[in-house]
Amino acid sequence: AQPDVLALAPGAEPLPGYRLVRRLGRGGYGEVWECVAPGGLRKAAKFVFVDTSAYGTDDALFRQEHDALQRVKETRHPFLVNLERLETVGSALVMVMELADRNLDDRFREARAGGRPGIPRDELLVYLAEAAEALDFMAAAHNLQHLDIKPAN
Repeated sequence: AQPDVLALAPGAEPLPGYRLVRRLGRGGYGEVWECVAPGGLRKAAKFVFVDTSAYGTDDALFRQEHDALQRVKETRHPFLVNLERLETVGSALVMVMELADRNLDDRFREARAGGRPGIPRDELLVYLAEAAEALDFMAAAHNLQHLDIKPAN
């Protein structure tokens, strides 16, 4: 039997073979962790905590969310990280995906630490164009929307 509550901490293995390293972020619905996957590969694991009792006895809305994420798993684009694994562990949806080298917020902090007011305009416009292309692709090709766009994502 799987536990209802996951204990997320460095060194924990909420999915067998996936060892948590450090928390990368936390939001209203869950947490994202860097982990080491089988073969020593670095990945990101997102834990979305759900209360299935809130979805009713047939879990229809939970199933709908799970099915939408399965569609995301099949989506490939050069400007999107791949969702590689989707599991239900206790009362959490666990998504294992590629670990990006950095995000826009990281790049902004680097620029500020280097004495700049922000990311240089020409560089920033490239990032924004790539993000727009990926969002358009998700909407047009797969009828999917990303509902949490922000520099840290």
